[in-house]
Amino acid sequence: MSTSMISSQAKLRIQSLAKPDGSFHWSFGSEQRSSSSSTYPSYDLYVNGTIIDIRDDEFWSALFSCDVLKKLDGIGIGDRDRAYGMSAGGLHVLLPHLARLATPSSIPYKPFNWFVSFNQDFSSKNDYMQFMSIIASLIRQNRLLTVILPRADGPLNKQLFMDEVPEASLDVAHAILVTHSLISLHWPGAIGVKDASHYNDLHVCHPKQLSQVLFAALEKNVSLTEVDFYCGCFDRYSGFDNILKPLLARNKALPSMNADVAAGHVDGKWDSSCPSDLVRDLVAAKFNIHRSFFNSTGDMCFCESCHKMSGNKSMYSRGIPPSRYAIPIGWVRIGLKVHEGLAESNEIFKKWHISYHGTTANSIEPIFRGGLHLLKPGDVALGGAAIGVRPGHILQVISRTNRYTGMNELFDINQIFTSPSIRYASHPAYAQQFIVDHPQRAGVLLGMRFVFQCRQRPGSYTIGHETVGARDIKLDPHFDNNELEWYTKESAGIVLFGLCVQVRCISQRPTK
Repeated sequence: MSTSMISSQAKLRIQSLAKPDGSFHWSFGSEQRSSSSSTYPSYDLYVNGTIIDIRDDEFWSALFSCDVLKKLDGIGIGDRDRAYGMSAGGLHVLLPHLARLATPSSIPYKPFNWFVSFNQDFSSKNDYMQFMSIIASLIRQNRLLTVILPRADGPLNKQLFMDEVPEASLDVAHAILVTHSLISLHWPGAIGVKDASHYNDLHVCHPKQLSQVLFAALEKNVSLTEVDFYCGCFDRYSGFDNILKPLLARNKALPSMNADVAAGHVDGKWDSSCPSDLVRDLVAAKFNIHRSFFNSTGDMCFCESCHKMSGNKSMYSRGIPPSRYAIPIGWVRIGLKVHEGLAESNEIFKKWHISYHGTTANSIEPIFRGGLHLLKPGDVALGGAAIGVRPGHILQVISRTNRYTGMNELFDINQIFTSPSIRYASHPAYAQQFIVDHPQRAGVLLGMRFVFQCRQRPGSYTIGHETVGARDIKLDPHFDNNELEWYTKESAGIVLFGLCVQVRCISQRPTK
């Protein structure tokens, strides 16, 4: 039924359900409760306290009209406060109407909240599948802010699914992987509990398949700001807080990080003085690096004043075929020696592209001691230490759509990541700040960031989009967000020829 055919009476009924500000929050549930589903009304539901005949198609058409959906801020199924759901029979007849929400539309509906009582009953496996499919579709369309799903480890699954993982549950997990909405996810028991020895009804009823897909989604998705797998008597993360807490902390911090990166400054500023001598002194004082690694002919200061005096452009192209890269404006480059035979035999400085690799202060000395070779997760460093993935980064191979190529790909974290943008390579998610005292100014703290400037073999890497959740924030004015990451397993195809260092004055201690 089109909006123009909806009667004014139906529209008035809908308006009477609106909140004082004109927005809508629908709560569906039966007013009378009983342990037997046969006592529930077959056709009457309550929407914000108003009884509704579920057979009233005109009402449902008005409720799901474009004008109402634009103002929708939430949907509730059952009683959230008292922890029980609506009748299984009532939900069964409501599902076809709720399915209208999941219909893709070109209308820019605002995201809304959806909650369901964690003890919600379902009359059949098909009802559960349809319900979860609706949720998955809404998540994929970026139309949900908060998602509270029915309990995954309760009597429902024991009765309907036994040890089977419903496809719809996996569909929700896959949807979480691709959404760009800032979602708060609550899925009681989806992963399991730490110890069920005292509670026989709490157990991991899903095989590992769901946990694996769900963890891959959580690790990949930088939009999730809250995740709750609370099972009643245990902590909310059910023993997985060592994995989830760093991921969520990363996600909550990323918006402010991205805004700073896009603005061209992170954690402090620098005055107009040239920092090149200061940088060399600090590197010599703070790191035990043999002088034979350095090549002074490659030293160059790109601070604002020096760059302006040089007359250089902010962008250049290097290599065959040519590839663009950004000049490291605001940084000081310390030249590094490259083996002459390696450089000449591969024509590295003629044919290879220029890229950047952000790193931390703790990694500087190991990289030098290992011969200036970048290692990927899974490699074994000099001395036998295994290279792992830092907290807050993707741990598993995932399937995704590469927004640069538009193609589906298996995205593997066990690679080396670089970028043609020093802004992106030095993002706080990759190049954490190293705090030191100013050697000449008492009470002043300096923040240092480190990025290696590289020559990289053409054809050895894949180009992909940013993975820090920047969305509409353009991180580097010279590059599209979809071309900021280069990744490769070919470690020999990356040669480090410069250590770029940035200093920022971040605070001043009061002098005594």
